[in-house]
Amino acid sequence: QLLSLKALLTATLVTGSVLFSQCFAQDLSNGLKLHYTFDPTTVTGSTVKDVTGNGYDGTLYTATVGESNGKNSLILGTTGTAYLDMGTNTGSLVASLTDFSMSCYVWVNSTYTSLGSNGNMIATFSNSLDSYNNQVGYMFLQAKRSRYAITTKRYETEVAVQKGTDVAKGQWVQLTYTQTGTTGKLYINGTLIST
Repeated sequence: QLLSLKALLTATLVTGSVLFSQCFAQDLSNGLKLHYTFDPTTVTGSTVKDVTGNGYDGTLYTATVGESNGKNSLILGTTGTAYLDMGTNTGSLVASLTDFSMSCYVWVNSTYTSLGSNGNMIATFSNSLDSYNNQVGYMFLQAKRSRYAITTKRYETEVAVQKGTDVAKGQWVQLTYTQTGTTGKLYINGTLIST
């Protein structure tokens, strides 16, 4: 059973040495709300277009978009400082949904050695940039332990669904999280892993 956050102020796709392709969020009752293809033709300057036309465009921060490992990708590099900021409007969208899914293909380089450390977030939605001290809640999808978690405070009160092992390296892996009411499900490559 998962909780719903009341308000989300920031939304960021973050991690190091990971590539993303075809990320989207979908309201299960009303259709596709947000979709980033990471096709270079959908990028102008640092803006990545939400191809649904709903206006949830993202902003690149030291990340790039291009083809890698056979797919159009968000390329984050190895520093851990590159990300796509999906903005407060996307946070508000996610906060308003009770039945939704989010999915993306993730590639972790086979030489990346820090996947088991804290961080390594694929998507983070937070009420504060300092969730540890402010204790106002967040939710995230994480490469470490192939995990989705949510809390209204901080890590001690997280409710999670997870595989328990890190995302496989050196291959594209599709991670999908769905939530219906307060029940969450995590799928890896289309197979239900945890409820």
